[in-house]
Amino acid sequence: MHKLILCDRRFICSCSLSAVVFLFVVTVSTTVFIPSTFGQRPPNLLSDQSPQLKNATVSPTSTYKNEDFGFMIEYPTSWILQQDNLRLNTIAALSLIHTNIYDFTNTTLAEVDIRVFNNRGNVSAENLTLSDIGTTSQTILNSSKTTLGGLPAWRIIDYTFDGMTTKHMQIWTVLPKHNLRLLIYYIAQPSLYDQYLPVAQHMLNSFKLVK
Repeated sequence: MHKLILCDRRFICSCSLSAVVFLFVVTVSTTVFIPSTFGQRPPNLLSDQSPQLKNATVSPTSTYKNEDFGFMIEYPTSWILQQDNLRLNTIAALSLIHTNIYDFTNTTLAEVDIRVFNNRGNVSAENLTLSDIGTTSQTILNSSKTTLGGLPAWRIIDYTFDGMTTKHMQIWTVLPKHNLRLLIYYIAQPSLYDQYLPVAQHMLNSFKLVK
């Protein structure tokens, strides 16, 4: 009788340990998360649409063209284009989403948002400064002048720690025909930022003004 009880206890302990290990694995596997369009739930995908974690290719590509604001930009076909129910002045969000086939959750690996703002003070692209943009709430790593589609622009690399650490590249310019400030905003988890940076840079290089 004592041997049987001892065997049962070992079985119970073994089951408990397995449950703890399982919970730990599930917890760890779901910590890799980046908010899609700043917290909005990403769209449901079929399992065969899921990009691999190391998919950082830029070919083949599709084109997002905005007739209202007069520009176009290329993006990989493996990325998802969203144009509805967006926030924070976002007119289009391009996301690389990985679907976990084991728990059916979607994880945004990287995202490029396109945002449009009123041009307060009617500042030209040539005269746009960091103080015009307003970066006081951001942890800036570096900033430099650049160009976007032939327009003078600012590049800002920064972090935010608002509940979840993310690393960003911001490209700011002014659309001259519309007198609006344009922001192209690359967002990624710090550990994935460099991996998908070439894709984001390809998008920026493809940016063109259209009539």
